[in-house]
Amino acid sequence: MRKSILLFLLLMTAASLFADSSKNFFQTEAEIGLERAMLDGHIRIGSDQNSSNLDLQNDLGMMHATGGLQAILTRSTTHHKFGFKLEKYEHSGSTKLSQNILYNSSAYATASLISSKFCMKWAKLKYRYKVSQTFSAGIDLNGMRLKTLVNENEYKKTLVLPALGIDYETMLEEGLQFIAKASTTIANNSNYHYAYAGLSYDLKILHCSALHIGYQYKNLEINADEIHTDLTYQGLYAGLAMKF
Repeated sequence: MRKSILLFLLLMTAASLFADSSKNFFQTEAEIGLERAMLDGHIRIGSDQNSSNLDLQNDLGMMHATGGLQAILTRSTTHHKFGFKLEKYEHSGSTKLSQNILYNSSAYATASLISSKFCMKWAKLKYRYKVSQTFSAGIDLNGMRLKTLVNENEYKKTLVLPALGIDYETMLEEGLQFIAKASTTIANNSNYHYAYAGLSYDLKILHCSALHIGYQYKNLEINADEIHTDLTYQGLYAGLAMKF
């Protein structure tokens, strides 16, 4: 399945470069943004018999968040758009346990003091075909590197999730654009859902630049090997984009 997705992306890339290139308009956009994301959900590390379903905030005390930084690079032609996106999240905290828990085959007793951390690096390859002036559809390939830690007990996992995606962009008035995006996994034991809605405002003080402000929602359900999660990220996003 993964090889088929990669082959499809390569074929689409080749097609876009050679198809009617004399009539295509090329534009590159680089964007740096920051998401003020809230993380909610549960995580279970270990086999069903040797793990507890743990709430990240209530059970593990993960109240401190850093990261949320995003870097985006997009290459657009008349009919095609290719993009690469890199995100990083980190949540940590400490708490006194209110119950016995099992994490990665280790037991932690009630009233024990623990420190915990959840880190995720998320890379996305994106392709969209422009169906109309405002609407485009295509495919994403998500690569995720997750790391969880309770005291010195660490667990790592790498995932690759293909997804179908759609983009909608329309001009509200000169210099102001509405943008909406959504994507969801195709078929996998793990599920990923993403939605974004926001505005793009052309900055007059900087040449070929725009301010992006919007709201993002991400849901990640992982059921692979000995990791099971149901995580939700949502929050405001602001980014500065340069076009050239």
